[in-house]
This record gives sequence, C-alpha cells and structure tokens, in this order.
Amino acid sequence: MHQRIKKVLSVVRDAWLIVGLALGLLLVLEGGYRLQAAARHRIGLRLLQEPAPPVPDETSRYPYADSAWFAGWAARRDDALRRAWRHHPYRGWTVDPFAIPGITVDSAGLRIVPGGRIGSGRDTVFFLGGSAAWGFTARDSSTIATHLDRGLRRRDVDDAEVVSLAQAGYNFMQGLATLQEQLRFGRRPAVVVFFDGVNEVGPYIEWEPLWGTYGQRLVSERIVLGRRTPMEEVMGLGRHLALVKRIRLALDPPPGPRGGIPESVCDTVVQWYLTGTQMVRSLADEFGFAVIFVWQPTLSATKKRLTDYEAYRMAWEEGIGLELNSLLARCATTADSVMALHGDIHYVQLGGLFDSYTTTVFLDGFGHVTEQANAIIGDTVAGLVAALLGRGENEAGRQGGGAAGQ
Repeated sequence: MHQRIKKVLSVVRDAWLIVGLALGLLLVLEGGYRLQAAARHRIGLRLLQEPAPPVPDETSRYPYADSAWFAGWAARRDDALRRAWRHHPYRGWTVDPFAIPGITVDSAGLRIVPGGRIGSGRDTVFFLGGSAAWGFTARDSSTIATHLDRGLRRRDVDDAEVVSLAQAGYNFMQGLATLQEQLRFGRRPAVVVFFDGVNEVGPYIEWEPLWGTYGQRLVSERIVLGRRTPMEEVMGLGRHLALVKRIRLALDPPPGPRGGIPESVCDTVVQWYLTGTQMVRSLADEFGFAVIFVWQPTLSATKKRLTDYEAYRMAWEEGIGLELNSLLARCATTADSVMALHGDIHYVQLGGLFDSYTTTVFLDGFGHVTEQANAIIGDTVAGLVAALLGRGENEAGRQGGGAAGQ
C-alpha cells in the first residue's frame, strides 16, 4: 500500500513538472514572439519609403493643438475612463464616479451639468446618447447638456433641471434601457431627448452584431471567463497569449464586413431605430412626458466646406479602412426617408446644422465636435425643448408636429 502511494505521488510530481516545463516553454515562446513582433514593427516603420500619416489629433491641424487646456487633458480622460468602467446588468456598462480637471462624474455615474438646478426644477429634462452626448471631447462647462441648460435659461425656462444620462459608447437601445430604469425608480421627466445616430451603425464597423453594443464580444468573453474553474483557466491560457491568438486568427479569421457594405445594413439599422422610437413613444404616453429623437450631425452628412483638418481627418479614416463615414451618410438618408413616414414621432435631423460654417466643427467621423459646436447643438435642442414645455418662443415644435428636417 505504501509503495502504491509513493508511485501515485511520483506520477503526480512528474505530471506537474511536465506541465510546469510546458508552461515555461510557452512563456519563452510568447516572450520571443512579442519581442520579434515589436522589433519588426519598428524596423518596418523605418524602412517605409513614405512615413505613415500621423494621427489627426497629433498634427498642427487639430483645432485644440495650441489650446493650453487640452494639453494632457485627453490622456487624463482616457486613463480615468479606462479605470472607471464597470459592468451593468441591463445596459452593458456604466462608469464609476471620478473627477479630473474638466470632467466630473457624480456618485450616480453621470456627467455633471455645471450650474444645473439639481432637484429644484419643476420640470426635468433627460438627455440621452453616446459619447458625443456625454462630452468625450469637451469639458464639463461645454458639453451639449450644459449648453442645453444654458439655452433654456436664455429662453426664460428657469425651472427645468437638465439631467445628462448619456454614456460613452451607448446606442439607442442602451439609452432606452437607461430611461426604463429611471422610470422604474419613480423619476418622471417632462421631456426626454435622444441624441443618436453614430452608435446605431457603429457595431457593424466594430464587427459586432447590429443588435448588440460596442464591445459586446469582449463582455461575452469576460462572462465565460468568470465561469471557468482554475483548471479550465490554465487550459485556456491561449486566449491570453498573442502567439496563440495569431495562429487562431490565421486559421479562423473573425467575421466582418468583406467586399464593401451590404445595401441592407441601413435598412436594418433604421428599422430597429424606428422600432425603438415607437417603444419610447409608448412609454411617453403611459408616463406623461414629451420626447424628441435627434439624429446627430456628423462629418459624413454635412454639406459644409471642409476645413484642412476635417478633410485630413476624413481621408485618414478612409486610409485606415474605416467604413464609418460612407455608412453614416447612407444611413442618415435612410433614416430621414423612413422617419418622414411617421409624423407622430418628433424626429429631428441635425445633419445640415453646420452646412454654412467655415470653421472646424467635426473632430472625427464619430460625431465628436468642438466645444463651440456643442454650444450650437445645445442651443438648438434647447429651442425644441422649450417649445415642448410650452414656454419657448416656437410653439410649432410641440410633439405631434411631425418630422422636422433641420
């Protein structure tokens, strides 16, 4: 019996040594692969006959290139957001509270509206959307929501509270889930503004399912990762190793857009957008609030004369194979056509808002604009909201007035 136990222990020891040696060899190969990949990348850049075009926001053309406030601000923003993401069971993710100069996220995970009348307004205005609505390229004092609040005050709407429920990366359905959550908590808005467009088509560009959200594949992988036992994690190290990922990618390329954008993509996107607006309208009727659906202005949809930076940005995005601009232009046209058939839905297309502007407005193809452009968007939306509240100068903007062009 004693000899049998010793033999079993010996087998276990040998097996453990074999596993350890195999893991050690794998780590050596992984380290060697990463070193040679980095070396090849650097050498390749030096051997290029023509230097790779610099990232637009690192050139002198960038509108904020000489702005003292922007120096280092974007890096601090990215670092703060990278550490603040947290999983949300219904909306995919939110952000934890954080504060850096120019960006403050409160205890509820929401971007603040400086000077807003928190809890004191007779009417509450919910503002929902993705990163452009959240203010990815703007300080707290210059987000669309902040300028919406100021625009209401200029129109003598002094008793409304603007609450920004936007989150970076959110699409329409995540905004709808956010609204439902607020209603479930007993919060009753007077007006709800949905500011969307880019993130309705974004998942396709990211090779995600159209019905999903940005990073959905990553979220799914993390859920699976959390369910694995320690042994399954050891056996599944391949998903963490660049060498194994490269081999797997070569053997089984991921699905994605091939040979151009299918004609049916915009039809699908807009049909789901329409369905979402109809769902929100049902909630509006049940809970007694007005709602505006704004299709955001984008670089692809504008007819403005592009500045040097805007033209460079569009060419750069096309040069790296990003099909977002052509897709957004098509989907914006499709959205206008479809939504025009539904006059009971207050839909506003802002694609032409900046057509006459000669200065730089668009910072990229994803709908991010300058702080000055945020002011114009916020004031435009404020006029629509004031009319819905019945205290603006333009009563024609009341809900039920039909789809608006600009």
